[in-house]
Amino acid sequence: MDVYTLSGKKIVLKEPALNAGGEGSVYEIKGYPKKVAKIYHHASDACAREKKIKEMVQISETNFFRSLNLAQDIAWPLAPLFDETHHFIGFGMNRIAASNELDDLYVYPPKRGGAASIKHRIDCLISLCDVISRLHCTGQIFGDFNPNNIKIKSDWTVNFVDADSYHIYRAGNVYRCIVCAPGYVAPELIRACKGTTYADYPGPTFTCETDYFALAIHCFRMLMNGCHPYTCQRQPKGVGSAPAPKSVDKRIESGESPFFQTIPDYTIPSYAPDIHALPLYIYELFRRAFVDGYTNPKARPTASEWKLALERFRGELQPCSHNPAHDYWKGNPSCPYCEADRRYSGKMSAFVTKPASVDKKRRMPARPIPMKKMVQPASAAPFPPRNTTGKSAFGAITIVLSILMLVLMGYWVFPDLYSSFTDNKTLAAIGVIGSCVSGFAGVLIYNRRWAIGNTRGKYRWYEYLLSMLAALGFSLGFGVLMGIVAMVFAVLCYIGIALLIIGVLAAVCSGG
Repeated sequence: MDVYTLSGKKIVLKEPALNAGGEGSVYEIKGYPKKVAKIYHHASDACAREKKIKEMVQISETNFFRSLNLAQDIAWPLAPLFDETHHFIGFGMNRIAASNELDDLYVYPPKRGGAASIKHRIDCLISLCDVISRLHCTGQIFGDFNPNNIKIKSDWTVNFVDADSYHIYRAGNVYRCIVCAPGYVAPELIRACKGTTYADYPGPTFTCETDYFALAIHCFRMLMNGCHPYTCQRQPKGVGSAPAPKSVDKRIESGESPFFQTIPDYTIPSYAPDIHALPLYIYELFRRAFVDGYTNPKARPTASEWKLALERFRGELQPCSHNPAHDYWKGNPSCPYCEADRRYSGKMSAFVTKPASVDKKRRMPARPIPMKKMVQPASAAPFPPRNTTGKSAFGAITIVLSILMLVLMGYWVFPDLYSSFTDNKTLAAIGVIGSCVSGFAGVLIYNRRWAIGNTRGKYRWYEYLLSMLAALGFSLGFGVLMGIVAMVFAVLCYIGIALLIIGVLAAVCSGG
């Protein structure tokens, strides 16, 4: 097959096609082993496609785009292609050699011998976040986050294909993404485009925030045995029946995730690990994405935030002694993925409210169920919430100790300390009160933000000491700050007096 570049140069494509999709087929190019060509099947909308591809080609030729090396990670259009009559038919791009897809990692139970370890999954997510962040730097939006369009390389980094469907901004024009895989569309977009299409909706559609929603879905599924955050499992009922299950998109639209709220007659799928087995900083990112982000899309974590959290998480993993594919957070006493496997296989009853007989006709299917039908008959009660008893005790003990320490210092230490610097009793009193209040604030800040035990639920002895040191540091810090302010004020007063004297002298000398 012969095709032509914009300048009229003939390019020979090798047949048959490497692969074929709904829109077009991808061919090798003779003489260019690292390049391929996508040729569209139909000429419909050829004019609109040609404009979008030409704009994307111009974007790829900018120095900023090249400096980000995006064409190596995304099958980005590099040149439009035409037939012999100069009608637009496709485009050329860099060849993506990876064959495995992100969707392959979501299969549960994993294929024999094909399970990716949790560390490798996190490596994929870190690479995914990196590419998203770099593309957003150029002002462009992905839109469609179909996991089948995200390829996994042997080093566990990712490549993106089907870039011609992206949401592109160029020279004041918007070239819309008009498709998006079910289960990855943000709730505000589902509600806005109900009854119409992404192409015809009169308002804005895909944004960085909709990309962040889809990214959070991928992060969740990768860390939760492929489970979608809006997938529910029907609870067993003795009499009657539960309401018909909703589709994933319906639950996204209404914000119903069993991991963050109670849904009548439904519970968390049995194969999902306990979400509270993740470190608190990861759990909080999910909560921001799916709870806060439901009403405020800008509350969703960015790709950069996810990347930093995942890099930290990867460094805090420990290997499972039973399954080499399982790595889990070091703050857990046992592997939550092994526990999920036992629940799935029906061998563990710790999360079941009471023993129940299992109908043979309703046993857990041996093969994974497609995402739209991921309502499974096996029982699993909701995971218990994270234990907050240790946190409450830690806070109460450190606050009581800090108040006692600050009262004693406010009576014995601070008055003499401030009196040695100033004879003004009012300033000394302000210093004493300010130091006590600052010390109490230091304890609260340390307990809420800096205490390591917040992420693991247990507090070491030295954290109590650090809390007291935070109170002491903030108390003394207030005194230092007050001294600096006093010095600055004194210097400004002297400067003001000096300027006033200079002004008077200048006026006298000038006869004014």
